[in-house]
Amino acid sequence: MLLCVVFVFGVCYTPSAYYFFYVEENAEAYDDLFTVSIFAKSLNSAVNFLIYCVMGPNFRMTLKGLICSRHRHGLRNAEPDIVLNGI
Repeated sequence: MLLCVVFVFGVCYTPSAYYFFYVEENAEAYDDLFTVSIFAKSLNSAVNFLIYCVMGPNFRMTLKGLICSRHRHGLRNAEPDIVLNGI
């Protein structure tokens, strides 16, 4: 799993690294590359979540416990445990 996450990170951050290290002098011509680099960084976060869901049984079990804990304990309409004052 770690190799997969590192590989995806490398692929997604390559456009950004190229833009900031090699294209800085002629930034006007590379506006599209900047947009692609921002999109790739965002995509990295989404893909990491999917990798952990697919490859990590502990992650899946914890996520399921967090999402389904209220339904499992019959607390569907219960008040939340945390009360935020002043918000």
